[in-house]
Amino acid sequence: MMCEMKIKKLKVFIVLLIVSILVFAAGSDAATRKERRQLRQKSDEVLTILKSKREQGENVSEEVKEFQKARAAIRKRNISQADKILDDLLEKLKSTSSVKKSKTGRDVTGEAPRKTVSLDIDLKKGYLTSLSTDYAKGRDVKKLEDIVKVLPVESRDGKLAFSISSQPVFITTKKPVFPLSRISPSEESPFGFHPAKVEDVADPYQYAGDIGVSWHRPKRYFSWIAVQKDIDQKKYDWSYYDNEIKQVSGLNLLYNIVVSPPLTGKQDRASKRAKRAGLDLEKFIKKNSYLPTDKEKYMNFVTACVERYDGDGIDDMPGLKKPIKYWQVGNEPHPRVKDFAEFVKITSIAIKKADPGAKVVIGGALRAVMEDTSKFDKTFLKILEQLDGQYIDVIDFHWGGDAQGNYRAYKGVYDHLRVVLDKNGFSKNMSVWITEMSTYSGDPLKKSFMPNDPAYQTEQMQAGDMIKRYVYGTSIGVEKIFWAWGMIEGFKNDDTYFDHTGFIYDGKFSHDEGRNVKKLAYYAYKLMTAMLEGSDWKNVRTMINGKDNIYLFEFTNKGSGEKVYVVWWDYFDE
Repeated sequence: MMCEMKIKKLKVFIVLLIVSILVFAAGSDAATRKERRQLRQKSDEVLTILKSKREQGENVSEEVKEFQKARAAIRKRNISQADKILDDLLEKLKSTSSVKKSKTGRDVTGEAPRKTVSLDIDLKKGYLTSLSTDYAKGRDVKKLEDIVKVLPVESRDGKLAFSISSQPVFITTKKPVFPLSRISPSEESPFGFHPAKVEDVADPYQYAGDIGVSWHRPKRYFSWIAVQKDIDQKKYDWSYYDNEIKQVSGLNLLYNIVVSPPLTGKQDRASKRAKRAGLDLEKFIKKNSYLPTDKEKYMNFVTACVERYDGDGIDDMPGLKKPIKYWQVGNEPHPRVKDFAEFVKITSIAIKKADPGAKVVIGGALRAVMEDTSKFDKTFLKILEQLDGQYIDVIDFHWGGDAQGNYRAYKGVYDHLRVVLDKNGFSKNMSVWITEMSTYSGDPLKKSFMPNDPAYQTEQMQAGDMIKRYVYGTSIGVEKIFWAWGMIEGFKNDDTYFDHTGFIYDGKFSHDEGRNVKKLAYYAYKLMTAMLEGSDWKNVRTMINGKDNIYLFEFTNKGSGEKVYVVWWDYFDE
C-alpha cells in the first residue's frame, strides 16, 4: 500500500515537473520572440541613422563594423551581446543626429543629398513627378496619390532648373491626372515580372494588373517529365499548365521549357524527390547533360506542347485566350553541365515545327557570367559559337545587385555581347532581354557563394533603383526586363537575397512589415508604367550619361509624340 502511494506521488510529481517545464519553455519562447522583435526594431533604427550619415558624407566605417558584430551575435543567438552593441551604437549615433518628424509621425533622421541642376530641355513649362521622400515605408501608403509629388517648373533662358536627389524624377509637359489610367498589357512593352502571379489570393494577377505589368514568366517551367510521366507511353497530362494559363488575364507569356532538372552530383536531391513522386529522372535526361535520353520522344513532346498553346485552332487547349508565342529554352546554363547548345538546337527545331512564327529565347546567362568579358568568353560565348547564328531569336541574361550603381554595371559586357553576336552570324540587332532583374530592401543573409554580405537597403533605395534599372536598360537597347523574384517576396525561404526582392511582403523573416503589405517599389513601378508605357522603345534618347553623375533620358510616346524625361543624380559616385 505504501509502495503504491509513493508511486502515485512520484507520478504526480513527474506530471507537475513536465507541466512546469513546458510552461517555462513556452514563456522562454515568447520572451525570445519579444527580445528578437525589439532587436529588429533597434537594428532598423541604427541602419536608418547610418544610411543618413553616410549620405551626408560622414565616415561611419567604425560604426558599421560594430553593427556587423551585432548582426553576427544575433545569428549566433547571443541576444544579450547584440542588445548591448546596438544600445551603445544608438547612444553614440543619436548624440550627433538631427531628427525630424515625417508626415506619418515617425522619426526620420537626416535627408538624402540634393543637387540643383539646369537642364537643356525644350520646354517652356513642365511638371516634375516623383515619389515623396516623406514616406519611408509602403505600409503608410493607401494609394499612389498619397506618395506622388508633382511640382511645376518654368524654363528660364531655355533651361529647366530644379533640385534633384538619387530618386528618379519624371518631367512631363502636362500635369499628371490622378488616379492614373490603368495600363493595358502590350506586346511591345518592356515591363515584365518573374513571376507576376501571387498565390493564395482570389485574383492572383490583381497586383500585376494594378501596376501595369505586361509580361509574365511563370515560376514553373514546362517540363517533359511532368507532362509525359511514362516515357514508354505517348500520354501527355497538360492539366496543371491548362489551369495556370486559364488564370492569366491578358498578360503576354514567356514560358521556359526543359527536359527536367539536370542530373548532377549536387542535384541528386531532385532525383530523390522525383522518385518519391513515382518518377525516374534517369529515364528522361542524361547525367551531367542537358540532353534527353530519347531525342525523338522529347522533340515530339515539345512540338505537342507548342501546338497546344499556339492559338492556331489546331489541337489547341480548350478555351485558350492568350497564345504563347515566346518560348525560353532552359535557364542559366551551368558551365559544368554539357550539351546546352545541342539542347537549344533540338528544342528550337521542335518549337518551329509546330509554330514557325514562335520566338525562341535562349536560357539566360548567369549574372556571374555577365560580370566581365573573360567569364563571358569562357562560358556563354562557347554556346553561341556552337549555335552558329541559328536557332534563337532572343538573347537573355540575368542581372541584379545593390542600389549603388549596379544597375549599369553590365554595360561593358553588354557591348561585348553585341560584337560577339555579329561575329558568330547573328544579327547585331538581335533582341536582348533580361528575364531576371533585381535589387532588394532590408538586410538579406549572406549565402556561402556570394562574394559580399548584402548591405541593408531601405524601401526608398529599392524603389528608386528599380526605376533606374528599367530606364537605363531600355536606353541601351534591352527590349524586355522582368523583375525577379517576384511580385511577392519568398523564393528560397531562407532570408537571403531573393527573399527580399519582391514588391509585397510575405510575412516572413527579417525587416518584414506583414503579409500582403506593399513596399514603396510597388507604387514606384505603377508610377513608372503610367509615365512611360506606349513609348517608342527603339528610340529612347540618352541626353546626359553620367556627366557630374547626372543621368537624363528622353522618351517619346508613339501615339501622341509627347515627351517624357527621366533624370536622377547618383550622388554616391562622388
